[in-house]
This record gives sequence, structure tokens and C-alpha cells, in this order.
Amino acid sequence: MDLSLIQTHIDNFVDTWEGWGKVFNAIPNIVNNLFNGVFFLSSNPEAGDFFPNTAANVDASEAAAEAAAEAAEK
Repeated sequence: MDLSLIQTHIDNFVDTWEGWGKVFNAIPNIVNNLFNGVFFLSSNPEAGDFFPNTAANVDASEAAAEAAAEAAEK
């Protein structure tokens, strides 16, 4: 073996371990996403869960409509 072939093998070894390091570092994120997906599917989400300000906006518009109806009756 000449030195350039040895250097090539060492470079490939380093590249391989760097690649596996990225895979192993991603495992906690993958597991976390799987757990979040399972817990999301096991829950009963409502529209308000996806749009957090929806409930407040609906309440405000209903209150405004009631106030307008009361004002119209007077």
C-alpha cells in the first residue's frame, strides 16, 4: 500500500464516522417527534388547538353581536 491509498482509507473512515455521528445525533429528535405524533393522535384535538386565538375571536364577535342586538331592541 502506498501512502495515498492509506490517506484515502483514513479520509473515508473519518467521513463515515462523521456521517454516523449526524445520524446518532438526530435520534433524540426522531424519538421526540414520534412521541409527539403518538400523543397528538391519541388526544382529541379541536379547531381551537390549531388556531389558538379562534376561541377568543369567536367570543368577542358573539359579545359584539349580542350588544348590537340589545342596542337595536332599545
